[in-house]
Amino acid sequence: VKDVHSDVPSQTSEQSAGAPPSGGLHRVLGNAFGLALIVGGVIGLGIFRTPGTIAEHLPHPALIIGVWVLGAGFSWLGSTSVAELAAAIPRSGGFFPYAERAFGPFAGFVAGSSDLLSSAGTVAAGSFVFGEYLGRLVPMHAGLLAVVVLYILLNVALLAVLPVADMRGQALVAGTAAGWVFGRSGDSIIAVVAMIGLLSAVNASQLSTSRIIYSLNRAGLVQGPFGRVNAGGTPSAALLAGSIVALAMVATGSFERVLAITAFYMAANYVIVLAAVFVLRRREPELARPYRARGYPWTTGFGLVGFIAFLAGAVASDTTNSLVALAGFGVTIPAFYLLRSREAKQN
Repeated sequence: VKDVHSDVPSQTSEQSAGAPPSGGLHRVLGNAFGLALIVGGVIGLGIFRTPGTIAEHLPHPALIIGVWVLGAGFSWLGSTSVAELAAAIPRSGGFFPYAERAFGPFAGFVAGSSDLLSSAGTVAAGSFVFGEYLGRLVPMHAGLLAVVVLYILLNVALLAVLPVADMRGQALVAGTAAGWVFGRSGDSIIAVVAMIGLLSAVNASQLSTSRIIYSLNRAGLVQGPFGRVNAGGTPSAALLAGSIVALAMVATGSFERVLAITAFYMAANYVIVLAAVFVLRRREPELARPYRARGYPWTTGFGLVGFIAFLAGAVASDTTNSLVALAGFGVTIPAFYLLRSREAKQN
């Protein structure tokens, strides 16, 4: 929800209706489009690929549904705070403009880089699952509330068809369940539906990824042609760069690794942006906030603690992938100062 939701206000408020302004992004994200993008961007990867992995670790249906409900709760904690920042700072670029406003250019660059990697990781993970379903098919010839309801109902449906023991370790549980109910044709139908949903999710993440690179370039933190747009108002160079990053993550050859690293970066992004809510509330109380986080400071604080706990748990239980993600953060330090040094020389 974060990746698309944080860009939706930016796209609608920065650009005028109709044709894009000179050098600007094309305004297409109205309320209906934004809602469709949020739902389409979330449904696909998680629900079609992870139920089997969750069942491998949890022995009871109530616990499996409980995990999805808990995840929905944390999604809401994050989204209500991000919505406050997005309404108050209507700039494109994911989490980058919020971190830059609260903590300065370096923190903005780190947050933007992390957001870029998490969005590209979502594209890469979606590509893995798309390939898995395609391989299964060929041989056989609102917003957040809607997502939560659909996810929980789909899990209830899966648990009604399959016992937990049969779900454990299954990569494509939905296809297995459809095969039980409808036979081989049911499996094929689910594969087609899954691939359509995954294409939607990949498209939404690509939109977010390109806007992050575009905004970093326009802020002078990334060099190259990535701040330019084509005649239709699309940042085509940034879109290509985001695709290359996603392909590099696909090249790792492991869905589990990409998913783990992406989740780490997403949690880190939320730590930064939730902390930014506290900083800006204190430092800029006069800032116009058309929307305020519900339940602040408790919801924002609880979300911040929860995401920090997630990161600590990831380091403890999945040390290897966590260290890979932390290494990515480490690279941003010399990269930032190198890019700033080059910019200073050019100026």
